[in-house]
Parts: sequence; C-alpha cells; structure tokens
Amino acid sequence: MNIIIKNGRVIDPQNGIDEIRDIYVKDGFFANLDDLNGSKELSFFDAGGMIITPGLVDLHVHFRDPGLTHKEDIETGSKAAARGGYTTVCPMPNTIPVVDNKETVELVRSKETEFVELAVVGALSKGENGQELADYSGMMEAKGGICALSDDGKTLMDYSLMLEASKRAKNYDLFITDHAENHDTNIGGVINEGEVSRKLGLVGIKNSVESDIVERDVKIAKETGCHMHIQHISAKESVELIRKAKCDGLPITAEVTPHHIALTEEAVLIHGSNAKMNPPLRTENDRQAIIEALKDGTIEYIATDHAPHSEEEKAQKIEKAPFGIVGLETAFAVCYTTLVKTGYISLAELVNLMSVNPAKLLNINTSISIGNVANFAIFNIQDKYVINSQEFVSKGKNTPFNGMEIYGKTMLTVNRGNITYKAGAFLM
Repeated sequence: MNIIIKNGRVIDPQNGIDEIRDIYVKDGFFANLDDLNGSKELSFFDAGGMIITPGLVDLHVHFRDPGLTHKEDIETGSKAAARGGYTTVCPMPNTIPVVDNKETVELVRSKETEFVELAVVGALSKGENGQELADYSGMMEAKGGICALSDDGKTLMDYSLMLEASKRAKNYDLFITDHAENHDTNIGGVINEGEVSRKLGLVGIKNSVESDIVERDVKIAKETGCHMHIQHISAKESVELIRKAKCDGLPITAEVTPHHIALTEEAVLIHGSNAKMNPPLRTENDRQAIIEALKDGTIEYIATDHAPHSEEEKAQKIEKAPFGIVGLETAFAVCYTTLVKTGYISLAELVNLMSVNPAKLLNINTSISIGNVANFAIFNIQDKYVINSQEFVSKGKNTPFNGMEIYGKTMLTVNRGNITYKAGAFLM
C-alpha cells in the first residue's frame, strides 16, 4: 500500500523543517510527489491542522515477554507503542528467563511484530544476579543482536564487576543503560522520602539512593570511557552530577520519563499505587530541575519506562503493590501538554527528545527525507481529549494519568511504510 498524507505540518528537526507539506510513501519509503503518476492502491489521509513527526523512539520499555505475559506480551506492547506514535522501542531484559544469552535474545526477536521495531537490551549480569557477567559476545552474535546492556530493575552494585562490565561494553561498542538505585541504602522504600511519605507513614526513598549510583557511574565512565546512560532521572542532585560530567566531556547521558516531568509526590495522595514507581515521584523542586535539564540539553532523551502490571497486583496496599506504570499510549500527549503548551520547550525540541536523539543513540535515521524508510506519526495537537485507561491496548491499565485532559492524540502511525495505527483501529 502506498500512502499520501495531505496538508500536515511536518516537524523534522534534522532537516530544519517546520511547515505545511504533503508526504508520499511508496513501497515503504518516503518518495517524491513527482513519482505519484501511475501509483496504485493509494491510501489518503488528510492531516490538516495536525503535525507529522518522525516515528517516536523509546529507549526504555518492559514488554514482560517471556515469562510474565499476564502483564504484557510483545504483541500487546507493540500495539501500545504504535498507538502512542512509536516505531522503535528498547525492551529491557528483566524477563523470565532474563535476556542474558544468545538463545533468549533470539526468542524475543522471534516474537517481533510489524507494529514496532525492537532494539533489544541484554543483561549486564547472568540472571541479573550481580554475581557474574552475562554472555555479551553471544548476545551480539544473536540474529538482530542487542543495542545496549542493563540490569534494569536492579543495580549492579559490585564496583569491580561494574568496572569490568564497562570495559567489555566499550570493547563491543555497546552503551550501558543503568538503573541508578543504591540497594544498600534503600531498605523497603515505597515512595519519595518527604512530606507525603511522612503523612502516609510509609518508608521513604531518599534522593541520594539515586544520586549515589549516578556519582559512581560517572566515575566509571571517566575511568573506562564507556558510554554510561542513566535511566529515569528523578532527583535534582542527579541532574547536577550529569550536568557537570557532560561539561567535563565524559560519555554520560540520561533519560527522564513523562511521569517525572508532569507529576510530583503529591500524585500518590490521589492515585495511590498507580503513582508508585521506582525511582519515585519527587518534589516540585526536583521536577523543575528536570525540566531545566531538558531545556539546557543536560538531559537529551524522554523514555517511558513503560511498566505494565495486572489490576490485581496494583490493587494491593501501596506497600505491597509493584513499582511501575504504563506510558507508551500517553507519553507524547503528556509531554506536549506539560512542556510545549506551557512554553518550556518548543515542538521541535520535543521531537528531538522523543525521536531524533534516541534514534541517533541507536544509529537510526528518522528524518522525513526522500529515500528514507517511512517511519512517522501524526498527532492532533489542537483538540483536547481525556485519557481513558480502559481504552489502552496494553494489558496494563496502571496509570496516574487516567482522566487527565491533554493535547496530542495519536491519529496515525506508520512503521516501514505500513499503517500500524489509525484513529483507534489497527489495520494490519
């Protein structure tokens, strides 16, 4: 199927484009409109009043497959990604079994769908147990390979082992994407340590639980030259450490989630366990530090940390409920409403944070250019809508954004020239 998109506002920062244009997709690639004559099986879409962006790229998702498919599987996660405007995502390795060898990498890749491309992340340590390094060479040799290494959900605490992992990662030209949590100082923490934790009588998680590991990772990056990418930054102290490291020319990058951009610890009082994640929602001062870091380039990526759980699991008391929320189907709209509508950043800057920058990290070219693979999304930023978690195609409905009025609804997603989502209906 070939596609014509009419009257859309194309936002393509790589080419410096922000203007109304028509787009032609032929045989999976962006094509010149002059080649339209004689084309058959055309699908038309009028994008008047809407924006067209390169396909979104998420550096951090949990698809729970294999082993935890009651929460999510690769098909439902991929459909959720398409519904959010994503064309590439990075599934984390903390599945059952852990993605720590060639065979499991290939098992994950065998389930890949046409809804979204998978850039698989392999484990740092065997079984994510922090005792022995995983088989990096085997995972690299797997069909499709891996893009990065992580023990996400846990932190590899052994300094000498992390140092060796970093040296090996650099040799394989892999970056490490690290969950920064000091397990020695976070004992039973539930939410941010602060006014809300004291009010609810819950064990709090200090900012230093995160920033201590960020400081360690900066040190390792300086010693080994390995690219250390810090996941889901939440604390202002972490932001300052990363800012200084980048000013010093060290290979340090970081991501932030839509929920840490939009919410504070106060959301726990309203949404309970659906506002419980790790790292936790923190204070307004922390949130503003994150936004400032997005504005000045200290943080270059927005990633969802999409973490689906069953309703039964999240219905437990907040102390026992698992950490994490879903995010793929709401990320662009939440970020557009929180960051662009308020004037913090421009629309082009948001596209950089959610598409261009993460794509470059994965060596993907997302520009809307003649001859490039046609990966793009269309969003309605003019009309307000209300998030309804029961409409999610993800198995997970666990979100603090249910009922939020926002702008930026996904209208169309195209992956490799195929329409994977259109106004709520999957066409493949």
